[in-house]
Amino acid sequence: KYTCFILIFMSITNYAQDNNSSHYVFNNFIEGKVLMNDGNIYEKSLNYNKLTREMIFKSGNDLLAISEADKIDTVFVNNKKFIRLNNLFLEVIYDSDYDVLLEQKSKVEETLPRGAYGESSGTSSVNSLTYLKGNYQSLYRKLDIGNDIKIKSYKYYSIKKGDDIKKFNSLRSLSKFYPTK
Repeated sequence: KYTCFILIFMSITNYAQDNNSSHYVFNNFIEGKVLMNDGNIYEKSLNYNKLTREMIFKSGNDLLAISEADKIDTVFVNNKKFIRLNNLFLEVIYDSDYDVLLEQKSKVEETLPRGAYGESSGTSSVNSLTYLKGNYQSLYRKLDIGNDIKIKSYKYYSIKKGDDIKKFNSLRSLSKFYPTK
C-alpha cells in the first residue's frame, strides 16, 4: 500500500508542474485514436479543450467537438489515455488497482479592462468573462489568446477503485482519505 501511495504522489507532482497557459491540453492537434463502446476505432487529429471540456478533432479547417461522447470508451492521444466519467473526459495518469484521474478545466479572464478609447485601464486587475453572446463553444475552439486575455487552468484529481471515487485537488486533501499513510 505504501508503494501505491508513493507512485500516486509521484504521478500527481509530475502533473502539478504543468504551466500550459493554453485552453487546450496539447500545444497542437495530435493524431490519436478514439475507441468506441462497440469496439470500432477512429483515428483523428485530436486535442482536449479545457474551456468547453470537450474532446475536439480537426475536420479540414474546422474544429469540431466529438458528438455522442457517451458512445466513447477511451481516447488515446500522445501516449495519454482519456476515459469518460460523469460526462467528462478525464486523463488516466496512473493505472492500477487504484486509478488516478486528472480533470482539467479552464476559465477565461481579461487581465486589463479597456477604457473609453480602447486603452488599457489599471483600475482593476482581473475581470472574469462569464458570458459571451452567440455560440461560445465554437468560439472557444478557435480562441486566439491575446495579451489582454489570460487562461486560468484548474486541475482536480480523483482516485478510483471500482465504483468508489474520491476527488481531491491537493496532496493535503488526499491525505485526509488515507490519514495513516
